[in-house]
Amino acid sequence: MKLFAISAVLLVSSLAAHVARADDEFKPYGYVTVGASRSDATFDGTLKDAFGVNGTVGDTWGANGHAGYRFHKYLAGEVEYEWMKDFQMRVNGVDIGKMQTQVATANLKVIAPFGAFEPYFLVGAGAIFTSVDKAFFANYDVANGVFTMKFGAGLDYWLTPNMSLSLGAEVVTNSAKITGITGNGGEGIDYLTGQFGFGFKF
Repeated sequence: MKLFAISAVLLVSSLAAHVARADDEFKPYGYVTVGASRSDATFDGTLKDAFGVNGTVGDTWGANGHAGYRFHKYLAGEVEYEWMKDFQMRVNGVDIGKMQTQVATANLKVIAPFGAFEPYFLVGAGAIFTSVDKAFFANYDVANGVFTMKFGAGLDYWLTPNMSLSLGAEVVTNSAKITGITGNGGEGIDYLTGQFGFGFKF
């Protein structure tokens, strides 16, 4: 029994020392990630509320960039910019124009380090900026510079000590209004975005 207790103490001590060494080995670093985005628009209902008839929004492609600082083994702070090109908008099947969005946020990233595989979760806050190319007959307004939140999850896979493959999904949510000609308004230019790209550590 005494031998078992001594062995258990040695094992626990060894594991604790290993964890301590792993923590000591971590060094803070900066990083950038650049990649492509693919959206799944979820604001069809916003068009319906604004125009009083069924609305649809097409999915689109875009680009994203992250610049951050990993100050702890499990935590990083970053700024993120995402541009989405030409959400095609239709009401009752009629094309009323297309909208580009730009979303800028400051994010907190929580990381689970498993060697080369590092799953993460993030939450961010910032603003959405819009520009609209309207059909010549369409008369409506789209809010700009509205407070926006992001929630996301993903995986960084380190191909080399300084380069990673990054895959993630993020939800963009806000209360930005689209106001139709009658003055009715729909709230929320929301979408789900899938991101993939490459990260660089420095």
